[in-house]
Amino acid sequence: MARLRWIEDSEADEATARSFDEVRKRRSRVPPVMRTMSLRPDVMVQVARLADTLHFSDGFLDRRTKEKIATYVSALNSCGYCATSHRVFLETAGEQQGSARAIETGNLDSAAVDDRERKLLELVGVQTTSPSDITDEQIEELRSLGWSDEELVEALLDGALFNFFNRMVESFGLKSSDFVPMANGAPAQDT
Repeated sequence: MARLRWIEDSEADEATARSFDEVRKRRSRVPPVMRTMSLRPDVMVQVARLADTLHFSDGFLDRRTKEKIATYVSALNSCGYCATSHRVFLETAGEQQGSARAIETGNLDSAAVDDRERKLLELVGVQTTSPSDITDEQIEELRSLGWSDEELVEALLDGALFNFFNRMVESFGLKSSDFVPMANGAPAQDT
């Protein structure tokens, strides 16, 4: 159970219940990571919309690449809940189980990623651990590998989003065992 209070469906007032319904539009339930924000249901809804737009849909990057980012950032932050859930989503997106598990542990050397993708993951890794260490040379190298500025910005936005989620999950004390991987026969969008 979470170390900080959140609102369960049974105790939600009318406004919070409407916010929960909004979150459920793309999810089978209000997942624990969203419940961490339930004392501010207005914020919870906005964050859910951001996650739907930025992470849970294709943009300049495809969903599979975004799941690699979410899994890797969560591994670097030692956030077992998010690393586990996004590894499951990554496997559902077609990543081989061994490669997904390697990313879940932060081991890019054992993951099935090419040099181009590795460099992108390394960028969000630097953003996660020491963002002021991102260099012009690193960005130029990524551009020389064919990454557009739009793709790089989206990768950094997704990385920043998962740094936020990881910090909320860890602040509330959620564990990987709190993740419920299946809902209605399909992976639940847990973020």
